[in-house]
Amino acid sequence: MTRYRDEQNRLREWVDHYLREGFDRLLILDDGSIPPPRVHSPAAVVVRVNSTNTTTHTQIHAIQRNVKLYLPGCRWVASVDVDEFVTTRARPYNTVRAELARSFSDAAHIKAPWLTFDVTPRSSNPASLRDDVVYRWNQSKAHRKFRFGRGGKATFMTGKSWVKPIYDPSRCAILNVHAARCLAGAPTYDGAAAAPFVPKDVEPRFAKRTDVGRPRRNKPLAEDFLRFVRFKEDAVDSAALVIHHYRYAGEDDVRRKCGRTGGGRRAGYKQSAFGKTRAEAFAACLKQVDIDYFPEVFDDALRRKRTRADQDTLRGSR
Repeated sequence: MTRYRDEQNRLREWVDHYLREGFDRLLILDDGSIPPPRVHSPAAVVVRVNSTNTTTHTQIHAIQRNVKLYLPGCRWVASVDVDEFVTTRARPYNTVRAELARSFSDAAHIKAPWLTFDVTPRSSNPASLRDDVVYRWNQSKAHRKFRFGRGGKATFMTGKSWVKPIYDPSRCAILNVHAARCLAGAPTYDGAAAAPFVPKDVEPRFAKRTDVGRPRRNKPLAEDFLRFVRFKEDAVDSAALVIHHYRYAGEDDVRRKCGRTGGGRRAGYKQSAFGKTRAEAFAACLKQVDIDYFPEVFDDALRRKRTRADQDTLRGSR
């Protein structure tokens, strides 16, 4: 499942990837694209929504509603963007479907960590994310993140990773873009370690909380803060499931995201995080992209996986 807006050049590759990985149905929530997305697969369903200028709560409610309508009976739902590709690493040529059956048969919610990739050179516009974008952040290295109006920079993502949820919709519902909330006793797994997730390993201040995932009046959900897993560089090759995250897919993509107008979100951030005026926000957004740029580790695992799958298909057709 993905929320989509004006990214037709990436949607075809996203659809191809998830069909190769064994997903039966693809739900595309089109957030007002002009023109509407064109998808040539019977497995894909495009649903028109309009959640650009609504609250996060309303957006999540729309996702929950459409999952119930269009993905009934699914064992797993993966909530990802069109620049996020779930894949396998420890057994690199397994499909995601096979890995879910092998390593997560009793799980209800999986926190799949990001591997963050950057386009090289920064000014390029790659034709394919899987084939052409092969440098990513070092998971064990401290990085600096630009923050508008907060002293310029802040330490960001050292030895841990943001996650995206893969969950059983009969026992869980998406809580926000980085977490799902599940029924009591439903097991949550670390997607990389293929082992039960332990909150205290990431957020010690929530280790003794008994209300994780339960709403509290005028206060955030504890689960809302459990959006990370510990994930260092030496764990990448042994990870069961990861997400290759291509934050900014080329120069044109950067300028399109930073140039969106209005009071809603732009490139995953609130406009207020960049500046008050449109020109100020655009300049600050571009500055953030330049600072948050860390092509440190060569990683062509997804390209090799796709190439091998194509070769196996060719051999099988002879």
